[in-house]
Formats: sequence, C-alpha cells, structure tokens
Amino acid sequence: HLRSGSHAEPAPRRAQNHRRFRSTRAPSSSHGTRETEIVDLLKSYLVKKNLFTEVITRGVAWLDTGTPQALLEAANFIAAVEQRQGLKIACLEEISLRMGFVTHQDLKSHLKTLPHCDYKQYLDDVMQEITNAEG
Repeated sequence: HLRSGSHAEPAPRRAQNHRRFRSTRAPSSSHGTRETEIVDLLKSYLVKKNLFTEVITRGVAWLDTGTPQALLEAANFIAAVEQRQGLKIACLEEISLRMGFVTHQDLKSHLKTLPHCDYKQYLDDVMQEITNAEG
C-alpha cells in the first residue's frame, strides 16, 4: 500500500524499460484508511491511457501482502515452494549470473564474503550446475 499525501511513485514502463517518478496526491482508500489501493493507482493510469499490462503466465504467482495475515501466507507459500523444489525464488545472485549481468568470477568473489550457510551452498551449487552445463 502507498501512504496518502505527496509521494513518489513509479510511472508506467517507458521505452527501453526506463522508469520515471512522478509526484501525486493519493486519495484515501475506499475502506477509510489513509492508504492508496493499487487498484486506484491503476485506474488513474487507465484514465490517462498510460496503463500497460502483461498476462501472468503459468508458473508465476501474484501474492497480495497487504495485511499481516496475507504476508504470512505469502511467506509460507514461498517457503513451501523453495523446500519442495530445491530452488530459491528471486535469488538475485542466481538471476544475475544466468542473465549474464555478472561473471562466474564475480559471483565467486561475492561468495567469499558470505558466511557458511544454506544460501551460500545453494549459490555454490548453482555455479557448479552452470559450469557443468557449459561443458
């Protein structure tokens, strides 16, 4: 949720994925709190014909975390998927390596700064998997 009042909000995606920020005066939510609902924000973009959408494909989940209960449910969902699949969700180091934003050497250097933990072991395993796949 966005707090009402003046704030910076990301404008819709522009050419080449540049982001602009604009200052707005956010209306109060329909249920009387001083928060702006995302739906209200989306409606404002729609009215200005500045709303772009993408279909969420299979394998992608949208998790509402607007309440403490919803946040707990989202955390439990992520934990269950990670435990059952053996994969990390939104592991920035893994994404960066797979997309070529960092090199194997960059990640090796980063791993040296991490304490011994399951996360470090996961990243080590990812590097080994990619190294083996590359031949």
